[in-house]
Amino acid sequence: MIIKQRSELACVSVGGCSIRTHYYEAPVTGLMRVESSLAALQRAYEAELCARQALLVELEEQKEVQEQLEGILRWVGELQAAWLKEGLGNFNDSFPMVMKSVKKLQDAVGEICNKARFETDA
Repeated sequence: MIIKQRSELACVSVGGCSIRTHYYEAPVTGLMRVESSLAALQRAYEAELCARQALLVELEEQKEVQEQLEGILRWVGELQAAWLKEGLGNFNDSFPMVMKSVKKLQDAVGEICNKARFETDA
């Protein structure tokens, strides 16, 4: 079967017989627009996948931070309960002093660890 396009009519040859019929145009430009739209949709889909992955990573990081914050809140609650149990005065008034002491302890532990690493490396 051979099909040749002629403006709005098509000529179809089947077994040596020619038949004239109406040809429904499917222009190349239309096909190109569809392919272009498909490519744009593919790029948009891939961008959405990347964005989804980034959001999942962010969500995981937020979960970790949330767990750390909950741990700090538990620690403060336990500290407050111990403070009240021992009768050491008003916890809210003493808390800033306690935090300064904790910071000093953290600094001291950090210095000890640094010295230990330095001595191990030397």
